[in-house]
Amino acid sequence: MIKLPFNYQKKLADIKHSANHLTYQAKINSGSFYTPSQLVNYVWEFITPFLTKNTTVLDTSAGKGSFFINRKNRDLSLIAVDDDQWAVNYLKENFSFLQIIQKNALINIKRVNYGIQNKQKLIIIGNPPYNDITSLKARKIKENSPNNLVIDPQIKSRDLGISFLRSYYQLKADYVCVLHPLSYLIKETNFNSLKEFKDNYRLLKSLVVDSKKFSDAKGASFPIAISLYQLDKKGMNYEYIKNFSFQLENGKQFSLSSFQFLTDLVSKYPKKTFSDEYLNNLFFFTFRDINSIMRNRTFIQEFNNYSVPIHKDKLKYYAYIDYFKEEFRDIPFYLRNFDVFYNPDFTEKDWNYFTQRISSKLENKEAKKFPKTSKIKAFEAWVANL
Repeated sequence: MIKLPFNYQKKLADIKHSANHLTYQAKINSGSFYTPSQLVNYVWEFITPFLTKNTTVLDTSAGKGSFFINRKNRDLSLIAVDDDQWAVNYLKENFSFLQIIQKNALINIKRVNYGIQNKQKLIIIGNPPYNDITSLKARKIKENSPNNLVIDPQIKSRDLGISFLRSYYQLKADYVCVLHPLSYLIKETNFNSLKEFKDNYRLLKSLVVDSKKFSDAKGASFPIAISLYQLDKKGMNYEYIKNFSFQLENGKQFSLSSFQFLTDLVSKYPKKTFSDEYLNNLFFFTFRDINSIMRNRTFIQEFNNYSVPIHKDKLKYYAYIDYFKEEFRDIPFYLRNFDVFYNPDFTEKDWNYFTQRISSKLENKEAKKFPKTSKIKAFEAWVANL
Protein backbone atom coordinates (compact mmCIF):
# COMPACT_ATOMS: atom_id res chain seq x y z
CA MET A 1 0.00 0.00 0.00
CA ILE A 2 1.50 3.34 -0.96
CA LYS A 3 2.21 6.23 1.38
CA LEU A 4 -0.66 8.69 1.62
CA PRO A 5 -1.59 11.54 3.95
CA PHE A 6 -3.94 10.57 6.78
CA ASN A 7 -4.46 11.17 10.49
CA TYR A 8 -1.27 10.03 12.24
CA GLN A 9 -2.91 10.35 15.66
CA LYS A 10 -5.02 7.28 14.98
CA LYS A 11 -4.00 4.36 17.20
CA LEU A 12 -2.94 1.06 15.71
CA ALA A 13 -5.50 -0.65 17.93
CA ASP A 14 -8.24 1.08 15.98
CA ILE A 15 -7.06 -0.29 12.65
CA LYS A 16 -8.96 -3.50 11.89
CA HIS A 17 -8.22 -6.04 9.14
CA SER A 18 -9.37 -3.67 6.44
CA ALA A 19 -8.27 -0.36 5.00
CA ASN A 20 -10.08 1.58 7.73
CA HIS A 21 -7.10 3.87 8.36
CA LEU A 22 -7.54 5.22 4.82
CA THR A 23 -10.40 7.44 3.79
CA TYR A 24 -12.39 6.37 0.73
CA GLN A 25 -10.58 9.17 -1.12
CA ALA A 26 -7.22 7.64 -0.13
CA LYS A 27 -8.38 4.15 -1.14
CA ILE A 28 -9.33 5.40 -4.60
CA ASN A 29 -6.06 7.30 -4.89
CA SER A 30 -3.93 4.31 -3.95
CA GLY A 31 -6.09 1.51 -5.31
CA SER A 32 -5.75 -0.11 -1.88
CA PHE A 33 -8.44 -2.56 -0.83
CA TYR A 34 -7.60 -5.22 1.72
CA THR A 35 -7.86 -8.88 0.82
CA PRO A 36 -10.46 -11.31 2.26
CA SER A 37 -9.03 -14.52 3.77
CA GLN A 38 -10.84 -16.69 1.22
CA LEU A 39 -8.89 -15.06 -1.61
CA VAL A 40 -5.62 -15.27 0.36
CA ASN A 41 -6.24 -19.00 0.73
CA TYR A 42 -6.56 -19.38 -3.02
CA VAL A 43 -3.14 -17.78 -3.50
CA TRP A 44 -1.47 -20.15 -1.05
CA GLU A 45 -3.29 -23.10 -2.62
CA PHE A 46 -1.87 -22.09 -6.01
CA ILE A 47 1.74 -21.70 -4.84
CA THR A 48 1.92 -24.67 -2.43
CA PRO A 49 3.09 -27.17 -5.12
CA PHE A 50 6.09 -24.91 -5.79
CA LEU A 51 7.18 -24.33 -2.19
CA THR A 52 10.46 -25.98 -1.20
CA LYS A 53 12.73 -25.52 1.78
CA ASN A 54 14.31 -22.05 1.91
CA THR A 55 11.91 -20.62 -0.68
CA THR A 56 11.43 -16.88 -0.18
CA VAL A 57 7.81 -15.69 -0.27
CA LEU A 58 7.63 -11.94 -0.77
CA ASP A 59 4.74 -9.46 -0.68
CA THR A 60 5.92 -6.02 -1.82
CA SER A 61 2.58 -4.34 -1.04
CA ALA A 62 1.85 -6.16 2.21
CA GLY A 63 -0.47 -3.64 3.88
CA LYS A 64 -1.49 -5.14 7.19
CA GLY A 65 -0.24 -8.62 6.36
CA SER A 66 -3.39 -10.34 5.16
CA PHE A 67 -1.33 -12.82 3.14
CA PHE A 68 0.73 -13.91 6.16
CA ILE A 69 -1.97 -14.49 8.78
CA ASN A 70 -1.42 -17.99 10.22
CA ARG A 71 1.38 -18.65 7.69
CA LYS A 72 4.34 -19.09 10.06
CA ASN A 73 6.69 -21.65 8.51
CA ARG A 74 10.30 -22.24 9.57
CA ASP A 75 11.14 -23.74 6.18
CA LEU A 76 10.21 -20.55 4.32
CA SER A 77 11.67 -17.05 4.33
CA LEU A 78 8.67 -14.73 4.59
CA ILE A 79 9.16 -11.04 3.74
CA ALA A 80 6.54 -8.29 3.99
CA VAL A 81 7.25 -4.91 2.40
CA ASP A 82 5.23 -1.69 2.49
CA ASP A 83 5.88 2.02 2.12
CA ASP A 84 3.14 3.00 4.59
CA GLN A 85 4.51 3.77 8.08
CA TRP A 86 1.35 2.72 9.91
CA ALA A 87 1.20 -0.57 8.00
CA VAL A 88 4.84 -1.30 8.83
CA ASN A 89 4.26 -0.54 12.52
CA TYR A 90 1.25 -2.84 12.52
CA LEU A 91 3.22 -5.63 10.86
CA LYS A 92 6.05 -5.34 13.41
CA GLU A 93 3.58 -5.46 16.28
CA ASN A 94 1.60 -8.46 15.02
CA PHE A 95 3.93 -10.63 12.90
CA SER A 96 7.04 -11.53 14.85
CA PHE A 97 7.94 -14.29 12.36
CA LEU A 98 8.12 -11.94 9.35
CA GLN A 99 11.05 -10.02 7.97
CA ILE A 100 9.52 -6.55 7.60
CA ILE A 101 10.90 -3.84 5.33
CA GLN A 102 9.65 -0.31 4.80
CA LYS A 103 10.28 0.56 1.17
CA ASN A 104 8.68 1.92 -1.97
CA ALA A 105 8.75 -1.29 -4.00
CA LEU A 106 8.62 0.56 -7.31
CA ILE A 107 12.05 2.21 -7.11
CA ASN A 108 15.56 0.74 -6.91
CA ILE A 109 14.18 -2.73 -7.58
CA LYS A 110 16.88 -5.24 -6.71
CA ARG A 111 16.89 -8.49 -4.77
CA VAL A 112 19.74 -7.26 -2.59
CA ASN A 113 17.45 -4.58 -1.14
CA TYR A 114 15.29 -7.36 0.31
CA GLY A 115 18.20 -9.54 1.43
CA ILE A 116 17.41 -12.12 -1.27
CA GLN A 117 20.27 -13.89 -3.06
CA ASN A 118 20.19 -14.08 -6.86
CA LYS A 119 20.00 -17.89 -6.91
CA GLN A 120 17.39 -18.10 -4.16
CA LYS A 121 13.95 -19.38 -5.19
CA LEU A 122 11.53 -16.46 -5.04
CA ILE A 123 7.73 -16.45 -5.12
CA ILE A 124 5.91 -13.10 -5.06
CA ILE A 125 2.35 -12.97 -3.73
CA GLY A 126 -0.12 -10.25 -2.83
CA ASN A 127 -2.78 -7.83 -3.89
CA PRO A 128 -0.89 -4.84 -5.33
CA PRO A 129 -2.68 -1.50 -5.67
CA TYR A 130 -4.43 -1.01 -8.99
CA ASN A 131 -5.64 2.35 -10.13
CA ASP A 132 -6.00 3.76 -13.64
CA ILE A 133 -5.60 7.55 -13.46
CA THR A 134 -6.97 7.83 -17.02
CA SER A 135 -10.36 6.33 -16.16
CA LEU A 136 -13.38 8.62 -15.92
CA LYS A 137 -14.66 6.88 -12.82
CA ALA A 138 -13.40 8.49 -9.58
CA ARG A 139 -11.02 10.71 -11.55
CA LYS A 140 -12.07 13.81 -9.58
CA ILE A 141 -11.29 12.08 -6.30
CA LYS A 142 -7.84 11.11 -7.58
CA GLU A 143 -7.11 14.60 -8.89
CA ASN A 144 -8.05 16.21 -5.58
CA SER A 145 -5.58 14.01 -3.70
CA PRO A 146 -2.58 13.62 -5.99
CA ASN A 147 -0.46 10.51 -5.62
CA ASN A 148 3.18 11.35 -4.82
CA LEU A 149 4.52 7.82 -5.29
CA VAL A 150 7.82 7.75 -7.18
CA ILE A 151 8.13 5.00 -9.82
CA ASP A 152 11.25 3.96 -11.74
CA PRO A 153 10.86 5.01 -15.40
CA GLN A 154 11.55 1.51 -16.76
CA ILE A 155 8.41 0.12 -15.11
CA LYS A 156 6.17 3.18 -15.01
CA SER A 157 2.65 2.75 -16.37
CA ARG A 158 -0.62 4.67 -16.14
CA ASP A 159 -1.81 1.91 -13.80
CA LEU A 160 -0.06 1.18 -10.49
CA GLY A 161 -0.90 -2.52 -10.69
CA ILE A 162 0.81 -2.88 -14.06
CA SER A 163 3.88 -1.14 -12.63
CA PHE A 164 3.91 -3.68 -9.79
CA LEU A 165 3.70 -6.61 -12.20
CA ARG A 166 6.55 -5.18 -14.25
CA SER A 167 8.59 -4.77 -11.04
CA TYR A 168 8.36 -8.51 -10.38
CA TYR A 169 10.40 -9.25 -13.47
CA GLN A 170 13.10 -6.85 -12.22
CA LEU A 171 13.38 -9.19 -9.20
CA LYS A 172 13.33 -12.26 -11.48
CA ALA A 173 10.70 -13.97 -9.33
CA ASP A 174 10.39 -17.66 -10.20
CA TYR A 175 6.64 -17.55 -9.64
CA VAL A 176 4.16 -14.72 -9.19
CA CYS A 177 0.69 -15.24 -7.73
CA VAL A 178 -1.21 -12.00 -7.24
CA LEU A 179 -4.65 -10.47 -7.56
CA HIS A 180 -5.21 -7.98 -10.36
CA PRO A 181 -8.07 -6.80 -12.59
CA LEU A 182 -8.86 -9.32 -15.31
CA SER A 183 -8.71 -6.37 -17.70
CA TYR A 184 -4.90 -6.45 -17.48
CA LEU A 185 -5.05 -9.61 -19.57
CA ILE A 186 -8.21 -9.50 -21.65
CA LYS A 187 -7.83 -5.92 -22.93
CA GLU A 188 -5.10 -6.04 -25.54
CA THR A 189 -3.82 -2.52 -24.83
CA ASN A 190 -3.44 -3.31 -21.13
CA PHE A 191 -1.83 -6.65 -21.92
CA ASN A 192 0.75 -4.97 -24.15
CA SER A 193 1.45 -2.48 -21.33
CA LEU A 194 2.79 -5.38 -19.27
CA LYS A 195 5.82 -5.30 -21.60
CA GLU A 196 8.73 -7.26 -20.11
CA PHE A 197 6.43 -9.09 -17.70
CA LYS A 198 4.37 -10.68 -20.49
CA ASP A 199 7.55 -11.36 -22.47
CA ASN A 200 9.11 -13.35 -19.62
CA TYR A 201 6.21 -14.93 -17.72
CA ARG A 202 3.59 -17.47 -18.64
CA LEU A 203 0.12 -17.65 -17.10
CA LEU A 204 -0.41 -21.09 -15.55
CA LYS A 205 -3.72 -20.64 -13.76
CA SER A 206 -6.26 -17.87 -13.19
CA LEU A 207 -9.34 -17.88 -10.98
CA VAL A 208 -11.75 -14.99 -11.60
CA VAL A 209 -13.74 -13.59 -8.66
CA ASP A 210 -16.18 -10.73 -8.16
CA SER A 211 -14.79 -7.40 -6.92
CA LYS A 212 -17.76 -7.33 -4.53
CA LYS A 213 -15.87 -9.85 -2.39
CA PHE A 214 -13.93 -6.84 -1.13
CA SER A 215 -16.03 -5.25 1.61
CA ASP A 216 -14.50 -1.83 0.87
CA ALA A 217 -15.32 -1.92 -2.84
CA LYS A 218 -18.06 0.32 -4.20
CA GLY A 219 -19.70 0.68 -7.59
CA ALA A 220 -20.41 -1.95 -10.22
CA SER A 221 -18.92 -5.42 -10.05
CA PHE A 222 -15.88 -6.16 -12.15
CA PRO A 223 -13.70 -9.27 -12.46
CA ILE A 224 -10.57 -9.74 -10.35
CA ALA A 225 -8.15 -12.47 -11.44
CA ILE A 226 -6.11 -14.50 -8.97
CA SER A 227 -3.32 -15.38 -11.38
CA LEU A 228 -0.33 -17.68 -11.11
CA TYR A 229 2.60 -16.96 -13.44
CA GLN A 230 5.87 -18.81 -13.99
CA LEU A 231 9.12 -17.24 -15.16
CA ASP A 232 9.48 -18.50 -18.72
CA LYS A 233 11.60 -17.05 -21.53
CA LYS A 234 8.88 -18.02 -24.03
CA GLY A 235 6.60 -15.49 -22.41
CA MET A 236 3.08 -15.14 -23.75
CA ASN A 237 1.34 -13.21 -26.50
CA TYR A 238 -2.25 -12.03 -26.75
CA GLU A 239 -3.21 -15.10 -28.79
CA TYR A 240 -2.17 -17.20 -25.79
CA ILE A 241 -4.47 -15.16 -23.55
CA LYS A 242 -7.37 -15.38 -26.02
CA ASN A 243 -7.24 -19.16 -25.84
CA PHE A 244 -6.53 -19.44 -22.12
CA SER A 245 -9.23 -21.06 -19.96
CA PHE A 246 -10.09 -18.82 -17.01
CA GLN A 247 -11.75 -20.52 -14.05
CA LEU A 248 -14.69 -19.48 -11.88
CA GLU A 249 -15.39 -20.53 -8.31
CA ASN A 250 -18.44 -22.52 -9.42
CA GLY A 251 -16.28 -24.75 -11.61
CA LYS A 252 -17.18 -23.09 -14.91
CA GLN A 253 -14.53 -21.95 -17.34
CA PHE A 254 -14.47 -19.37 -20.11
CA SER A 255 -12.07 -18.07 -22.75
CA LEU A 256 -12.02 -15.00 -24.97
CA SER A 257 -11.99 -17.21 -28.05
CA SER A 258 -15.58 -18.26 -27.26
CA PHE A 259 -16.84 -14.75 -27.99
CA GLN A 260 -17.11 -12.57 -31.07
CA PHE A 261 -16.55 -8.91 -30.19
CA LEU A 262 -17.60 -5.67 -31.87
CA THR A 263 -14.11 -4.29 -31.24
CA ASP A 264 -13.14 -3.70 -34.87
CA LEU A 265 -16.61 -2.69 -36.05
CA VAL A 266 -17.22 0.45 -34.00
CA SER A 267 -15.33 3.46 -32.67
CA LYS A 268 -15.36 3.93 -28.91
CA TYR A 269 -13.84 7.34 -28.47
CA PRO A 270 -14.72 10.92 -29.47
CA LYS A 271 -13.39 12.69 -32.55
CA LYS A 272 -13.07 16.45 -32.91
CA THR A 273 -13.59 16.40 -36.66
CA PHE A 274 -15.46 14.04 -38.95
CA SER A 275 -16.77 13.97 -42.53
CA ASP A 276 -20.20 13.81 -44.17
CA GLU A 277 -19.92 10.02 -44.06
CA TYR A 278 -21.13 10.34 -40.48
CA LEU A 279 -24.64 10.95 -39.20
CA ASN A 280 -25.69 14.49 -38.37
CA ASN A 281 -27.06 15.25 -34.88
CA LEU A 282 -26.67 11.70 -33.65
CA PHE A 283 -23.71 10.45 -31.65
CA PHE A 284 -22.82 7.71 -29.20
CA PHE A 285 -21.50 8.29 -25.70
CA THR A 286 -17.86 7.27 -25.33
CA PHE A 287 -17.31 3.85 -23.76
CA ARG A 288 -14.60 1.35 -22.90
CA ASP A 289 -16.31 -1.90 -22.06
CA ILE A 290 -19.63 -3.42 -20.96
CA ASN A 291 -19.45 -1.85 -17.49
CA SER A 292 -19.02 1.66 -18.89
CA ILE A 293 -21.95 1.12 -21.26
CA MET A 294 -24.14 -0.04 -18.39
CA ARG A 295 -23.50 3.09 -16.31
CA ASN A 296 -23.58 5.71 -19.09
CA ARG A 297 -25.89 6.83 -21.86
CA THR A 298 -25.79 5.29 -25.31
CA PHE A 299 -27.15 7.58 -28.06
CA ILE A 300 -26.88 11.36 -27.63
CA GLN A 301 -27.96 14.11 -29.97
CA GLU A 302 -25.50 16.82 -28.96
CA PHE A 303 -21.85 17.16 -29.86
CA ASN A 304 -19.56 17.44 -26.83
CA ASN A 305 -16.34 16.04 -25.42
CA TYR A 306 -17.94 12.61 -25.03
CA SER A 307 -19.53 12.35 -28.48
CA VAL A 308 -18.49 9.48 -30.72
CA PRO A 309 -19.52 10.21 -34.33
CA ILE A 310 -21.46 7.38 -35.98
CA HIS A 311 -20.52 6.28 -39.47
CA LYS A 312 -23.69 5.91 -41.54
CA ASP A 313 -22.90 2.31 -42.43
CA LYS A 314 -22.39 1.38 -38.78
CA LEU A 315 -25.57 2.60 -37.14
CA LYS A 316 -26.75 -1.01 -36.82
CA TYR A 317 -23.81 -1.86 -34.56
CA TYR A 318 -24.46 1.04 -32.20
CA ALA A 319 -28.16 0.15 -32.25
CA TYR A 320 -27.14 -3.34 -31.20
CA ILE A 321 -25.12 -1.95 -28.27
CA ASP A 322 -28.20 -0.07 -27.04
CA TYR A 323 -30.17 -3.32 -27.28
CA PHE A 324 -27.38 -5.18 -25.45
CA LYS A 325 -27.44 -2.68 -22.60
CA GLU A 326 -31.18 -3.03 -22.02
CA GLU A 327 -31.40 -6.78 -22.60
CA PHE A 328 -28.40 -7.90 -20.53
CA ARG A 329 -28.26 -5.57 -17.55
CA ASP A 330 -27.71 -8.57 -15.23
CA ILE A 331 -24.80 -9.93 -17.21
CA PRO A 332 -22.35 -11.91 -14.98
CA PHE A 333 -19.56 -9.99 -13.26
CA TYR A 334 -16.79 -11.85 -15.09
CA LEU A 335 -17.94 -10.48 -18.46
CA ARG A 336 -18.26 -6.85 -17.41
CA ASN A 337 -14.82 -5.75 -18.60
CA PHE A 338 -15.33 -7.43 -21.97
CA ASP A 339 -16.02 -5.53 -25.14
CA VAL A 340 -19.61 -5.96 -26.33
CA PHE A 341 -20.01 -9.33 -28.02
CA TYR A 342 -22.54 -10.60 -30.55
CA ASN A 343 -23.59 -13.61 -32.62
CA PRO A 344 -21.30 -13.79 -35.69
CA ASP A 345 -24.11 -15.60 -37.53
CA PHE A 346 -26.39 -12.56 -37.44
CA THR A 347 -27.72 -11.71 -40.92
CA GLU A 348 -29.03 -8.40 -42.26
CA LYS A 349 -32.47 -9.46 -41.08
CA ASP A 350 -31.17 -9.66 -37.53
CA TRP A 351 -29.30 -6.36 -37.74
CA ASN A 352 -32.43 -4.69 -39.16
CA TYR A 353 -34.25 -5.58 -35.96
CA PHE A 354 -31.80 -3.50 -33.91
CA THR A 355 -31.94 -0.58 -36.35
CA GLN A 356 -35.74 -0.54 -36.40
CA ARG A 357 -35.85 -0.76 -32.64
CA ILE A 358 -33.56 2.23 -32.09
CA SER A 359 -35.23 4.31 -34.81
CA SER A 360 -38.54 3.98 -33.02
CA LYS A 361 -36.92 4.76 -29.69
CA LEU A 362 -35.14 7.88 -30.97
CA GLU A 363 -38.32 9.23 -32.55
CA ASN A 364 -39.82 9.30 -29.04
CA LYS A 365 -42.50 6.95 -30.13
CA GLU A 366 -43.77 4.16 -28.00
CA ALA A 367 -41.37 1.33 -28.81
CA LYS A 368 -42.96 -1.00 -31.28
CA LYS A 369 -42.88 -4.69 -30.53
CA PHE A 370 -40.77 -5.73 -33.47
CA PRO A 371 -40.62 -9.51 -33.58
CA LYS A 372 -37.24 -10.92 -32.63
CA THR A 373 -35.65 -13.29 -35.09
CA SER A 374 -34.86 -16.87 -34.19
CA LYS A 375 -31.13 -16.10 -34.10
CA ILE A 376 -31.63 -13.22 -31.67
CA LYS A 377 -33.73 -15.44 -29.40
CA ALA A 378 -31.08 -18.17 -29.55
CA PHE A 379 -28.36 -15.64 -28.71
CA GLU A 380 -30.33 -14.40 -25.70
CA ALA A 381 -30.70 -17.97 -24.46
CA TRP A 382 -26.94 -18.52 -24.87
CA VAL A 383 -26.11 -15.39 -22.88
CA ALA A 384 -28.57 -16.39 -20.14
CA ASN A 385 -26.56 -19.59 -19.61
CA LEU A 386 -23.17 -17.93 -19.31
